Amino acid sequence: MLKKLRLEQTKKYELAIAANLVSTMLTSFVSGRSHSLSIGSEQGGVEKWDDLVIELSTDHYQHIQIKRQNSSFCTPGFKPVRDNYTSGPRQGMLRDLSPLDESMHKLGAYLLDPAVATQRLKRSFSILIPDLRIDIKEGLSLKELYELCQTQIKVTTTSAGLQALEQASPTAKKIFDWLRTWCGFVDHAHILNALRVFEVRQCFGENEIDADTKRELSTCFSKPTDVLRVLVSFIDENSSFTSAVTPRPLLFDLLSYLLPSTVSWTQFRKDEGGWNVSGIHDRRFGFIEHPSSIVPTLWGPPGAGILKYYSKDHSSGPLPKAIIRLLLHIQPAAVAHVSDKSAWSIVAKNLVGETLGISEDDCEALHVQDDSDCYVSSDKRVLEKLRDSEAEAELLSIEMHKKSWELIGNHILRKLEKLPSSELRDAVEDRWQLWKDELDKDIDKQKLLCQSMLHPKAEGEDISAELRFGPKTTSMVADGILLLMVVVICIGDKDSNWDTIDTQLTISVKALSHWSGPFGQTRRVRKITEDGVSALIGKEPSKILVLSRIDASSSTVLQESLIDDTDFAGSMASPRQPILLVTNNPTVNRLIRQGIIADIKEYLNGKLKKSLAARNLTENE
Repeated sequence: MLKKLRLEQTKKYELAIAANLVSTMLTSFVSGRSHSLSIGSEQGGVEKWDDLVIELSTDHYQHIQIKRQNSSFCTPGFKPVRDNYTSGPRQGMLRDLSPLDESMHKLGAYLLDPAVATQRLKRSFSILIPDLRIDIKEGLSLKELYELCQTQIKVTTTSAGLQALEQASPTAKKIFDWLRTWCGFVDHAHILNALRVFEVRQCFGENEIDADTKRELSTCFSKPTDVLRVLVSFIDENSSFTSAVTPRPLLFDLLSYLLPSTVSWTQFRKDEGGWNVSGIHDRRFGFIEHPSSIVPTLWGPPGAGILKYYSKDHSSGPLPKAIIRLLLHIQPAAVAHVSDKSAWSIVAKNLVGETLGISEDDCEALHVQDDSDCYVSSDKRVLEKLRDSEAEAELLSIEMHKKSWELIGNHILRKLEKLPSSELRDAVEDRWQLWKDELDKDIDKQKLLCQSMLHPKAEGEDISAELRFGPKTTSMVADGILLLMVVVICIGDKDSNWDTIDTQLTISVKALSHWSGPFGQTRRVRKITEDGVSALIGKEPSKILVLSRIDASSSTVLQESLIDDTDFAGSMASPRQPILLVTNNPTVNRLIRQGIIADIKEYLNGKLKKSLAARNLTENE
């Protein structure tokens, strides 16, 4: 009965320690910090050192012996130097090894294996015990072994130094005698190799350990006592030769306890083996960090997530490019951690011409931190092949577009709600529903419409309209679509759509207020109406051009275009100009708010007829 009770107490102690170590791994994982990759038992390849085996990293394992020992490890009379029994049936035979002796003997034998010295894998060994005031042998305590390891075993320690220490310190001599005669160590070099990877650690009793575990769990979970109970049950059920505990599956069992304040995170990491993805944005079992879980959190309210991006090569390949877009539009409550931020920023800025089209400072106030503290998680999704990373980039792009398109719809509805009730508002609302129904069926049409608004053709193909399109620019795009609908309603008919008024008139919108200037010139962020505007207008092929973020009159913009165009000295009816240029000037804005379609028709058709007449006159001269 007493033996069974001791076994039960030992198991409770082992589970308490295991739960404590697992809780640290779990909370570090949940918080997005470096953590142990896995914790298992009865595995690891070193005999007697398998109570717990912790995979600290891909090339470092920690082997733990748990000793719930409250009395001496040795029989009374057993000295640090091993000798023979002096009486009884085993007289003349060597005295029996204690469990501690056996553990150290196996450690010594493992280190004598020539293959160990050439292994890339690093192993460390720990003995965890409630009390250090326990004798290893008569006259030699664990506390003395602990103190020797702490004070004497350094990076600079040599075997000759240990030999000198043995001569100078009676305690050191007892420790080395024990290791040589009881544990099979052959010399000081062998002892030094062992003590460099060995430690004794005091862990107190179950109550103290459980209290510490609950404190750790409370940083991420409510009801830490209940969480500990679930955690212990999970460990007990999953402790076998074939399994080890990793943090992500355990988190699924504890989601109901996760604190609402927990910040979700995703890490994209590139190494020699390709890309891998880990994190806790996606809390569905069976898939790790699907883009459909990442994008809505980082791009939508409350947007309080973290994106970690680590790559030595900040190239503009498909996946890095998709991640750049994700970071360019990350919401204010979210933050990104990027390795070598300065190199990443250069690539990102070049891809968008240093502006999203909003202002000169679009790329200067990003929520991006320089952070090289990358770590490996065992719970990861590996993108080994190029096709895998390309597929991931495509999924991210689709989700980012879906979120952006959703935001545009929301913006348009809110903007319509702010307009006074009028026939124009009713007509715009009806036209939007008509267009939306058609556009919802074809994502490529959505992309073409929205991205074209953010990229003047004069900028050149090295500027990415796709990267400019996201939550930070959806309000601009929505404004562009609204003004586009007003023009189409007032100039066209029910069959006119977002790019064609009729067979003779095409239409397009530029929704930016800033751009990076004409292709071939030095890139510089500027307002659309500043130098280079002639190139911008002249490269647009549509007959009607809408500049929805410009509040200057169309005549002012066209005049600036002529002044800017040093290659042309003709009239305002130049073929390089659109037949009709529409801006969001005070007159247009006033007419829209008044909401009388006939008045807007008269205004726009008047300008259109005047422009056509001037063009015909020029052609006849």
